[in-house]
Amino acid sequence: MRLVVLDGHTLNPGDLSWTELQSLGDCAIYDRTFPAETLERAQGAGILLTNKTVLTKEPPSPDCPLLTAKNCFITPHIAWATRDARERLMRIAVDNLKAFLRNDRVNVVNGA
Repeated sequence: MRLVVLDGHTLNPGDLSWTELQSLGDCAIYDRTFPAETLERAQGAGILLTNKTVLTKEPPSPDCPLLTAKNCFITPHIAWATRDARERLMRIAVDNLKAFLRNDRVNVVNGA
């Protein structure tokens, strides 16, 4: 499964290692992605990680199409994040991706 990270520099400005994420397989990491490049770079991704702001309203309204889009996970902004918090989030993200690839269910929010 192809894993694509857009705006990796914002998610990881160079003080964290991408090694564990890259060890999961086919992984492309782009430091900066301009809006016009987003669709091209995301094409073919089985999993896409990005910090792009795609919501015009937070929280999204119940009829927001992104809430029901296949393989779309909306997460909060991380501008507040300290290095320790980002390290923990990166570990959690990698652990969750590993579980997903094993078809294990962890951190299920909606019970489905």
